[in-house]
Amino acid sequence: MVRVFPNVFSRHVDNEDLIWCPRTDGCLILQDAHAIIEELRGEWRSADDIVHSVSAKFDCNDDAVAKDVVEFLDELIACGFLDIDDKQDVEAVKKRCCEMHHNSFPDTSFNNDSFASPVGGFFERHRIPAEIHIDLTSACTERCVHCYHPAYPDVHLPYALAEKALREFRALQGMTVHLTGGECMLHPEFDRVCRLCKELDLNIIVFTNLTSCNARRVAFLREIDPQFLNVSLYSMDASVHDSITKLPGSWRRTMDSILACEKAGVHIRIATPLLRQNRKSFPMLQRFAAEHHMHLVPSFDIVPQSNHDCSNLKHACSSDELRETLLENRETFNLHWDGRMPSCGTKVCDIGVSRIYLNSRGEYYPCDSMHEYVLGTADNMSLKDVWQCDRMEYLRKLKNKDFDACATCCDRPFCKVCPAFNFNATGNLFTATKEKCMVASVVHSVYGDGV
Repeated sequence: MVRVFPNVFSRHVDNEDLIWCPRTDGCLILQDAHAIIEELRGEWRSADDIVHSVSAKFDCNDDAVAKDVVEFLDELIACGFLDIDDKQDVEAVKKRCCEMHHNSFPDTSFNNDSFASPVGGFFERHRIPAEIHIDLTSACTERCVHCYHPAYPDVHLPYALAEKALREFRALQGMTVHLTGGECMLHPEFDRVCRLCKELDLNIIVFTNLTSCNARRVAFLREIDPQFLNVSLYSMDASVHDSITKLPGSWRRTMDSILACEKAGVHIRIATPLLRQNRKSFPMLQRFAAEHHMHLVPSFDIVPQSNHDCSNLKHACSSDELRETLLENRETFNLHWDGRMPSCGTKVCDIGVSRIYLNSRGEYYPCDSMHEYVLGTADNMSLKDVWQCDRMEYLRKLKNKDFDACATCCDRPFCKVCPAFNFNATGNLFTATKEKCMVASVVHSVYGDGV
């Protein structure tokens, strides 16, 4: 008996099928395999039953497809996509195939043509979004000093619009939904949205500070089993963390919830932006993450507020502070640069290529934090029309050469040119800022000697 593991996802476009396990990042992209793949969802099935179902689709006898089906099942088992309850079941079909072809059962490893590109390549090739980020609410329990939200009104995305967006995303063969905010768990129908995502066979990632999490919510998170919770944790020092969130007691509430989720088997990823206040916190954060088998994701790009107010950037590190922190935490930040100048025709980033965003007002936007760059609204446009609109097409065509001041800069090989940062800071996609240029210069000085 066999079945696909619960956290393995498949998508079908034209004659290609993608099979992906987000927990391991295992990926297969196959040609003309859909007839078998669609038989593997749901309850346990015997190999004989699957062979019979596939042969019926092609109006042939079981023996004509048995060998191909069993080879395919065997490969999925080897790749960790397929659970097997009774190995004798598969072995019996193997034996029958061997007898039918009068030779030993062949090596079932796929050749190079069967392994296509990573997951992102599949979606880019078919020009469909791999991910949708939904800001369920703009309300938040914290008031983080560096946040790109200029205000925290209690605006919740209507469930009807969330459902419309999610169903349209799934119809396009989209894969992953990021539920965020504000604090997404403040949305009165957070649980209902999560259940819809499960119903639609969508991979779920939740962005949260966990301050509004309780025992009931922990049990619910265990039930829906998201790929991971992306939890904001700024320091192992409660006073440092709370000075950033401006919510007294927030470290204790977040930490208690992290440990409760860990105990329940909910996967955690710790997200920590580098600020002046917490720049000495990374060694202890790294130790905590390692001890609890969690992934620490540090960053040092503080994005200006979405209303073009840059006052939050005063909490970013100075040049000297950033250099010192990177030198002291090279392995934690784990940055890799090849030192080569991007060609003029290179895409500047993946804006418009793999992700679409929906804010709590029901407006689609193209990139994290660019709330004011509105592409359309969910109530009067389909997601497909937004994805294919002229403004999005313009963004996805941006090349290195379009950023005049950056294209020939000596720090360009160590810079993540970011239209979103530029837009939030200046209202213009192409105008670089001194803050962004400073980061590139420091990264060059720290990592340039290794390339």
